[in-house]
Amino acid sequence: MKYLFEIIILLIILFVFLFSSCSPKITKMSQSDLSKYPIDTSGVAYNFFDTDIKIIILKKEVPNYPEEARKEGAEGIVIVETIISPEGKVKAVRVEKGVHPALDEEAMRTAEKCQFQPAIKNGKRVASKLMLPFHFKLDK
Repeated sequence: MKYLFEIIILLIILFVFLFSSCSPKITKMSQSDLSKYPIDTSGVAYNFFDTDIKIIILKKEVPNYPEEARKEGAEGIVIVETIISPEGKVKAVRVEKGVHPALDEEAMRTAEKCQFQPAIKNGKRVASKLMLPFHFKLDK
């Protein structure tokens, strides 16, 4: 029961990839190639599957294990929803599924430090939403 949410999410993602008529286009670009795409200024943040070229995580930080959570034996997977700007910067974070207040806070802090290549839709760099999982596991 503890991991039911994660299993459901993984099954949904697997189903979409296996039965989708087109797989997501993921293209890593140089900064000069990326600058050829104008920035969308509509303010809309698109979902991952609603973009033509998907967002790419260029650098994902590793969270520190908060001492408070370690002492309390808290562990699990914190899922953070991020809004990534058309420039590839984290504009907003919120906890989609939390585990412990200290772990949730550390996951949000860590998500804000990640670096991204923005998504592209209709020939423009757009803001997009991305879910990031952060795993916290105690050494036994």
